[in-house]
Amino acid sequence: MVTYYFPPIGGPAVYPMLKFCKYLPQHGWLPAVICGGKNDPDFSSDETLVKEIPEEVEVRRVDYPHGTIWRQVRGWLFAHRLGRIGHHVGFFIDFPCRFREWAELAIAEAAHLIEESRPDVIWTSSPVLSAHYVGLAIKQRFGIPWVADFRDPWVGNPILLSEEHFPQWQLGRQAGAEAKVARESDCCTFAHPLVAQEFAQRHRLPQGKAVPITCGYDPEDFSEKTTQNPPEGRLLIVHTGSFYGEYSPKPLYNALKTTVSRKPALLKRLKLVFVGGCNVDFDFDGLEVEVLPRVSHSEAIAWMQRSDVQMVILTRTMGNYSIASKLFDYLAAERPILAIVPGQGSCAEIVRKTKSGLVADPDSPEEIIGVLETLIKMKAEQALRFDADSSEVRKFSYPVLSQTMAKLFDECVGMRRA
Repeated sequence: MVTYYFPPIGGPAVYPMLKFCKYLPQHGWLPAVICGGKNDPDFSSDETLVKEIPEEVEVRRVDYPHGTIWRQVRGWLFAHRLGRIGHHVGFFIDFPCRFREWAELAIAEAAHLIEESRPDVIWTSSPVLSAHYVGLAIKQRFGIPWVADFRDPWVGNPILLSEEHFPQWQLGRQAGAEAKVARESDCCTFAHPLVAQEFAQRHRLPQGKAVPITCGYDPEDFSEKTTQNPPEGRLLIVHTGSFYGEYSPKPLYNALKTTVSRKPALLKRLKLVFVGGCNVDFDFDGLEVEVLPRVSHSEAIAWMQRSDVQMVILTRTMGNYSIASKLFDYLAAERPILAIVPGQGSCAEIVRKTKSGLVADPDSPEEIIGVLETLIKMKAEQALRFDADSSEVRKFSYPVLSQTMAKLFDECVGMRRA
């Protein structure tokens, strides 16, 4: 398994691969992990996650290479006010992403591991796209079956490859690199069904080569139920995780701004808690807001469980291509969900299918206000609960998802031996 994000690095990108590592051995697959080292200051850490790595899983950490000659050249260009040239140099060397130089070191480490233990499958996982560069090199050198996992889209990703920030020649290179991964890999897995479908169509893949396997939740993370009930009075709405780029709280902000003139009393019945270092400015008279720094995963779960309502927000730009990974933990926390997401997207579909909450259109302040009024009324009447469909929720547990992934590995090995 090649993934940059792995404990003690924290954050949502870590959880899928950590949880698959935890549960795959139950289905006959023992991972060995090549991941990022502990020297990258750009990422938060969560030491509590390290204890979840099974003892039998070998972890080889490859430090991020700071201070390479190319980065020194780019720094010199920026220092001498040649930023435009510096940007293009950056696009050239940071291909397919800024972890390319790390990937070169990871290839060498993967080769050592393969010579020592000869694994049955190599499994690479993005959002660090350069992880797939490792998979491609290993597949070409050793001929081992290769599964390329996409937790986020590659081509067409409005955050990763924005046309506003990337020159056309770079976008073309990225499209070519994605096509090569699609062609050379034995199978591709995706966290989002629509992304899997579009990827298969774009690259004319045979049926069964692009497989959706979503993120999920670990039931063991929720084995201890909180004894702390939501406070009386205001409706306590909790959002976990950060906002950045197109992941924005703007839909909720616009709705609350509307209430200032139309329904100011509504603000006095709400309390918003943002857990995870969010940069939000909800300065409305009467509204109570609390912004907390980054916390451990277990602390974030405790906040979910003590909330009246758990909130997820996706703008329309992100709604078709993203399923917020927090949604799956929300399902397991068993508190009502307020999903301010596009009604036709996968997030909305999951909330409706699991019967776990209410959906509001991110472009409709009136609809958001209406849902907030419904939730406030439900709390006042002591009827704030949803009878979620446990069988649908269970489909997103990592024990179940790991079984699906294991079957996929079995098929890859079987096809190669055949």
